[in-house]
Amino acid sequence: NRHEREHQKDFNSRKARAYYLNFAAAVVDLYVAYLSKVPPTTELPGDVAKDKDLLAFRQDADRRGRRLEWVLEDAGKWAITYGWSGILVDVPRPEIEPTNDAERQAMGLRPYAVVYTPENITNWTLDESGKLRWVRLREAAPDPTGPFDARKDAGTLYRTWTRDSCYLDRVSAGENGVAKEVR
Repeated sequence: NRHEREHQKDFNSRKARAYYLNFAAAVVDLYVAYLSKVPPTTELPGDVAKDKDLLAFRQDADRRGRRLEWVLEDAGKWAITYGWSGILVDVPRPEIEPTNDAERQAMGLRPYAVVYTPENITNWTLDESGKLRWVRLREAAPDPTGPFDARKDAGTLYRTWTRDSCYLDRVSAGENGVAKEVR
């Protein structure tokens, strides 16, 4: 910040020379490197180990081409940074249910994982036995503008997952969104 007696030219010069050496990131990366020196392994019984969906999930866990080990490493970085992190695993539900496995695979319906930091897990409730009753997650809304359009606030999405449904709530700057069931 500029001091009230500092000239604008001096402030701009000082700001141009300033830099931030992020030691925290280096420490977190070092911890994660030690923890992931040996990649995690899973041993699954017979038929489960040959399951095509499970193999596809392990090769592309987040539907962005990242292996399960990389997604878990990401979760580990956030857990070291914040003390904990969350992983959501879901299977998309289509409008028309497939009648067999071949249709389901053709529709690309398989599990995927998303890592959430604690600041984006805004609320949740557990039942008497400690099982999750519902959770509310914050996400950045997709930006609908094109590459040459003026940017505007796309808002924030809040997904509220219950045991049997999911509700989507879009909130833009200065206006309240209305919950809409999406699952």
